[in-house]
Amino acid sequence: MEPAKVLFLNHRRSACGVYEFGYSIYEAIAQSKKYSTVYVEVDSADDVAAALRHHSPTLILVNYHPYTTRAWFPFALPDDRVSVVGIIHEISPEDLERLNTLPFDYFMVHDPTLKVGEGGTFTSVRPLPPLAASSSTPPPEHPTIGSFGFATPGKGFEALVARAQLEFSECHIRLNIPFSSFFDAEGHEARAVADRCRSLLWKPGVSLDITHDYLEQEQLLGFLQGNSINAFFYEPQCSRGLSSALDWALAAGRPLALRKADMFRHLFGTVPSPFVEDRSMKEIMLDGIGWQVQLRQDWSAERILADYEWMFDRLLPEEDSFEFRRDLAARRRLRGLQSSLGAREGDLAGAFVALQKRNEEIQECREELAEAYASLQKSSQDNDHLASDLQESEKVRGALLSSTSWRITKPLRWLGRLFLRITR
Repeated sequence: MEPAKVLFLNHRRSACGVYEFGYSIYEAIAQSKKYSTVYVEVDSADDVAAALRHHSPTLILVNYHPYTTRAWFPFALPDDRVSVVGIIHEISPEDLERLNTLPFDYFMVHDPTLKVGEGGTFTSVRPLPPLAASSSTPPPEHPTIGSFGFATPGKGFEALVARAQLEFSECHIRLNIPFSSFFDAEGHEARAVADRCRSLLWKPGVSLDITHDYLEQEQLLGFLQGNSINAFFYEPQCSRGLSSALDWALAAGRPLALRKADMFRHLFGTVPSPFVEDRSMKEIMLDGIGWQVQLRQDWSAERILADYEWMFDRLLPEEDSFEFRRDLAARRRLRGLQSSLGAREGDLAGAFVALQKRNEEIQECREELAEAYASLQKSSQDNDHLASDLQESEKVRGALLSSTSWRITKPLRWLGRLFLRITR
């Protein structure tokens, strides 16, 4: 009997943390001997339909993020017996109650801090990349502080540059801030962050190197491996999912200095603390990576594969079982509600866009009216000035006409002209 076929859907743009997150998960579950997993990159609902026709899967996994996969939905399933699992990249405890509004039958979340209880939500550990091949390479002798990430708000690169200069009399800071396919394709934000970081450099013994190349897996691990310590000074940003950047830093096998942000909540309580609110970067760097060893074992690719196979076992039972038929009926009703909700949300989104456009037009009209009113006021003021000048002129003219001095000066002017004629 052939193993059940699982279709893994990811988006095509690789300069994206969501993409890398999904691909790391696929690499882990592709090692399954019980299930056959097919990986396909798609960009639209038509791409999804083509993948379904070609592979005829029993189960579909979707690497989901609202920004990267919005063009896929809604996509039609050829068979209602096919289940769809959304792998939720960005999730916080507050989001758990809202999962059922998404167009999936089941959910997988990679957040060890979440308590999901019973139901259609499954959990697994963080998908760490394979350990860097050069993990046994000693760190650089000169203190080197590294960090990387897209220039999305709240990354704290500037705070890292400032803190490093306060703690070290001499050090080298290395930042890799690539352009993001979805957020910053032209690199305007990445360059702006880089400029702000350079403007903060004031200590003679501290140097700063910033690159914007998008590093592939081996290159990124090599970059992180080339630092004495890797640091991430994210701002608090409550109600956010866990940081994928930290997954790569853990795989690099170098000390980690973090700020107590919600995106690092899965490391709260770690001993010794990697957080700069508790200790200095120098202390963290000297302590090494002892606490990371057990974590990498717990968050292994083998653990992720086991979690997914456990989920597959429960989602792919015998079709003639009563529990399967009852669950299938419930999922069909839920999918219908989700499709209806998605259509309504699409209508609302269209209405919102139209309203925004109308507001922009009204604002433009207001600006034009304000300019016309200002011009009218200026014309009115000019008219008032002209009227005032005219009144003054009329007063002078009236004064001249009412004066008798012209009766004396007129004969004198006539005598003057007569005298000139005679003398000539």
